[in-house]
Amino acid sequence: MHRRVAEVLEEEGSRWEERDRGLVFVTSIAAGQHLSHMTAYPFYNGDKGTTDEDRGWMYGQWIKGFSKVLIATTAFSAGNDYPHVRTVIHMDRPFDMVDYIQGQGRAGRDGQAANCYTIIPPTSTLPNIETMGLEGEARWAMYELLYCYGPRRCLRYGMTLFNDSKGVGCWMEEGKEKCSVCLEEPGHDPLDIQVAGTARLKQQAMKSMEGRLMERRAALKTSFDSAVVQARQQRGKEEMKRLEEGDEILEALESFEGCCSLCRVLRKGAMEGHGIRECPHLDGNGWREYVEWRRGLQYDMRHHRKICYMCHVPQVNDKVHPQFKKAEKGNKDCRFGDVVAPAAYGIYLNEELRREAEKKFGERWGEGGVYLKWLMGRPRQGHHSNLIDLIMWYHEHSQT
Repeated sequence: MHRRVAEVLEEEGSRWEERDRGLVFVTSIAAGQHLSHMTAYPFYNGDKGTTDEDRGWMYGQWIKGFSKVLIATTAFSAGNDYPHVRTVIHMDRPFDMVDYIQGQGRAGRDGQAANCYTIIPPTSTLPNIETMGLEGEARWAMYELLYCYGPRRCLRYGMTLFNDSKGVGCWMEEGKEKCSVCLEEPGHDPLDIQVAGTARLKQQAMKSMEGRLMERRAALKTSFDSAVVQARQQRGKEEMKRLEEGDEILEALESFEGCCSLCRVLRKGAMEGHGIRECPHLDGNGWREYVEWRRGLQYDMRHHRKICYMCHVPQVNDKVHPQFKKAEKGNKDCRFGDVVAPAAYGIYLNEELRREAEKKFGERWGEGGVYLKWLMGRPRQGHHSNLIDLIMWYHEHSQT
């Protein structure tokens, strides 16, 4: 087919005027690339490796006449109206009758004579009819035109029969250019040509399609059932992971119960029973400084989800923290209301702990603002917040 296309282009091109052009439509990227390498004509296609700039350059080369021929996939056919296309070639069986008619319709738009060629293999498989709607009918009509009737019936009749639901042969109207069949047989009447077995072949194609659909449905059902099982297993794993994660967070938070978390961090495990407001480490201006620091714990909703803005505990499950409400200060749902923030504040004030935490997380906090920014920064993938990670680290560290 590639050699025959090259022969036709050479023969046709020898008769062209300066303004005349040729188009070759191919059905695959591989075929177009091979033909382009063979003939040195550009290949216009929608492949990822071809940029819009490349396509614009190819089209410009063709329009300006630097390349008289453009090889293209069928997507090019409907968008090009250059009037002086003298030759159109379809190489290999077109996908369907719509592509075929659109491609041939690029020829002779200036009203002058043009030649259209269809270069195909001698045999072809039945079309893959997935539906007998317009798309399926267009595929079958293409197969029927080229392989059932071929050179026996007027080509114009076959195309108009599909396009207009009424066939018009070349000899049925005055002034029509003749197709190759009608040139060979002057006075040819397409209505006299009948091909036995076309209905049977069409029925065979339909049965083949039905068989493929049944196989596909069975495969989809098997795939769906398998996906359901996998989804359930995955949900089970995720739920187990949440439960284990929740237990770990709960264990860390409960280790602070009954004591001031700031005192415990600053005094190496001291279990002072007073509340944060009575903490001796916040005497004088200490309380005001702590409150001002705590106001900086503002979460970025792009990075943080389902974290209580009061106690900073993530809602992993209801055991760790109940479903959120519009809570006010002191809401009874916040079981660990003054645990996380004071502990994090104490870790920064405790120079020894701060150095160890910096080493653990690969950070250099220096000033308090840098530390605060890190606490509220983007957490690691799959983690809730840097703040809760720090508390988890401290719990593990205090046990060693």
